[in-house]
Parts: sequence; C-alpha cells; structure tokens
Amino acid sequence: SSDVQFDPSADGYNRIDSWTADSATITVSTIFLTCYVGMPLQLDVRESRDVVTLLVREQPMWLPDRQRLFEEPCADVAVPTTVTATLKAPVGERIVVDASTGESLRG
Repeated sequence: SSDVQFDPSADGYNRIDSWTADSATITVSTIFLTCYVGMPLQLDVRESRDVVTLLVREQPMWLPDRQRLFEEPCADVAVPTTVTATLKAPVGERIVVDASTGESLRG
C-alpha cells in the first residue's frame, strides 16, 4: 500500500530470499524469525514504470495471547514462509527490489 514507510532500519521487516510472479500476483519466500509460528506476514508492493519494490513485514494489529507474551520465555524459530500480493501490472522487464536491503532481486 502507498502509505507504508519503506524503512529498512525498522523492526519487523524480513529479507526476501526469492520471488516468482505471474501476470497478476507476486509471491516471495523469506525465513521469518519468530517466537510465534502462526504470526501472519504481509507483502507490501510499490510499483513504478521501472521498479517493483517489495517489503515483507508483520501484519499490523496482530497480537498473540497477551499473557503468554509477557510470562513465557521465547526462543526465535526460523520459519520458511511465502507471502503473495496482487500486482497492478506484470513484472515484465522491471527491476524487483527488496526494500529491507535496497538490493535488486533475481526471479
């Protein structure tokens, strides 16, 4: 969405490992470090004529069991995850960029 701040220094963003796309959607793969395996992620997309910028982040407003959050110790688990978003136009010849690193990605 256009109101998302693409700030790579902020917490809760995940590096993109790979991506695939068809004419209507783009799917990214990431390794998500979390205490809560069910935590949902979202893929934010900004499209321009030459670039598709992607940002994987935790879904806002998601909160696990609040009591458990503060009482139980937590050890991060690496969870391979895929997240999909709708494109306004096919990727085509555009460059795909991971907003969390600023690096271009190969499909």
